[in-house]
Amino acid sequence: MCSTRIKDGASWRCKLCDFDMCTKCAARKDAGTVGENFLRGDKGRRTEVAISSTAYLKRALGLAAADSPLLFWAFALLFAYTATNLALPDYQGRIIDQVCF
Repeated sequence: MCSTRIKDGASWRCKLCDFDMCTKCAARKDAGTVGENFLRGDKGRRTEVAISSTAYLKRALGLAAADSPLLFWAFALLFAYTATNLALPDYQGRIIDQVCF
């Protein structure tokens, strides 16, 4: 940014990132060529690389590897819950049939 002092009514405020910028910087058309509007990391400017769905899934599983026992039990209980919800109407129907007839 240009470090211009921001005065009342002479600046723009981004509601998304809570950032102020002067009208001079907001009106710039060459922001992409002077190094603005890029991802930045600790080592400077970073380029965003497209990643495939398979690579994204592998990365997510690698990050979740430390919690694998917890994830196993969560999915096992989710499966049991779903199976119970699918089987329950059949058993309820059998109970109602036995009581009514």
